[in-house]
Amino acid sequence: PPVAVVDGNSRKHGTEKVAEAYVKYLYSPVGQKLAARHYYRPIKPELADPADVARFPKLDLIKIDKLGGWQAVQKKHFADGGVFDQLYRR
Repeated sequence: PPVAVVDGNSRKHGTEKVAEAYVKYLYSPVGQKLAARHYYRPIKPELADPADVARFPKLDLIKIDKLGGWQAVQKKHFADGGVFDQLYRR
């Protein structure tokens, strides 16, 4: 699952170490295996059970560089008036 440690919040509540440990666990072999078993596509499929990974259709992914890099994609799709705004207005 998508996760992040919100630095300011975790520091404020004294949970920074446990939050970082949780994220580290999710990307561990055990965490990847558990994620795939529960229908989350693992980022490291080689660490999950092949039967669990087989449930996910193959994705043809491309590198962001093929689209001009993150800066170009951000400007075209997410800047004010970009593709996202145009679709949202429809």
